[in-house]
Amino acid sequence: MPEIILHRGARVENVEIRELSAEPTPLVALSRTRHQLEDPRLDIRGYLMVGSDGQPMGRVEDILLEADERTADRGAPLYHTEYAVVRYSSAAGTSLSVLVPMAVIKDIDQQARRVVVRGPARLLCQEAQPFRSPDELTPANEQEVYALWEVEPRWQRSGRGPRALRQERR
Repeated sequence: MPEIILHRGARVENVEIRELSAEPTPLVALSRTRHQLEDPRLDIRGYLMVGSDGQPMGRVEDILLEADERTADRGAPLYHTEYAVVRYSSAAGTSLSVLVPMAVIKDIDQQARRVVVRGPARLLCQEAQPFRSPDELTPANEQEVYALWEVEPRWQRSGRGPRALRQERR
């Protein structure tokens, strides 16, 4: 299968939400739901994630989905892919999980099972906050993740999906 390149204009999920929410909606791990991604090629669990410098960050353990309760009137909430949970091993030999926003993925190589993100791998992993579970993730923690990766927080993106955000960054 050929390499899948996510262009700046590509969408992560085919969903646009038009209402503004001051509070983030709950996150759920893809592994803990029966939800199927709209684009199965975005299921990157088990893939090696590398930085733009070619250095490995670690393996993608899971994907966190935003359960959008504002769409419950459609019968079931829509889910947006928000983060990849990456297992990172530090130079000291400790292993921890870090969050990587899906919006920073540059390309996915299905055949090599490899994901490239923008930014140098080790520097970003060393500065990242450790992640334990979606239940322990606070808006302040998420704000730190978004600031590190220079991504607009999900609760401020209402009305603009990943496609619109990428076009604005050009």
